[in-house]
Amino acid sequence: MTFYRHFGSKEAVVTSVATTDQMNHAIGALDRIRIPGEIPDVLDDFFADAASWEAELAERVALVRANQTLVNALWQRSTSWTDAISEVLGPGLDSRIYARVLVGAITETVLAWPDSPEFPSSFALRELIEKTLSSFVNYHQHRGI
Repeated sequence: MTFYRHFGSKEAVVTSVATTDQMNHAIGALDRIRIPGEIPDVLDDFFADAASWEAELAERVALVRANQTLVNALWQRSTSWTDAISEVLGPGLDSRIYARVLVGAITETVLAWPDSPEFPSSFALRELIEKTLSSFVNYHQHRGI
């Protein structure tokens, strides 16, 4: 199998996400972010092995932000991420909508990471995502969603 046959396009080389076992464990627990106080624990799980991937992710994020074609390709991949998260959250339109909004919020947060003075620190990314998720969950709890 050739390199591009595996990825499908040169954009996919940059926007494809390789997850670690630790990340997959945290993704499997995403339903816990609806519970007040669980966000830090889920993020602790997700970022436990950040030292092994933070530099590569930072390079990819900087590259994507510098190229609108890559930004567009990243958003096109959001459907597969929504599918994966909605499977964790359970069947139904509510789970699908929640997953779609969650993917959008986290994608925007990751794309904003280079604006942080601490970039490329995974600690800075974790703080940004925690703030985003807390706002997201608080909004939905306040609205009764």
